[in-house]
Amino acid sequence: MPRVLAGRARPMSQHYDNLVELARICSRQASLAEEEDVSRTLRRMAREYVQEAEKLDDGKIPDIGLVCLKEVRQRHARSR
Repeated sequence: MPRVLAGRARPMSQHYDNLVELARICSRQASLAEEEDVSRTLRRMAREYVQEAEKLDDGKIPDIGLVCLKEVRQRHARSR
């Protein structure tokens, strides 16, 4: 039986996959944004989605293939 989020019928793995996909979308759009404040906001959103996905996967940082992933890894290295 798949694990489910408390009070929800969706499997955790699907929720995790959705968070990773949202992080990828935000990161991709951040690299295309012409306005720096828009790009910054999208990178922040990508980091937040990565952090939420990480919580669902026992601290494993999902690979979204971008610089924001490097920032998340550096932060975790400092906190350990």
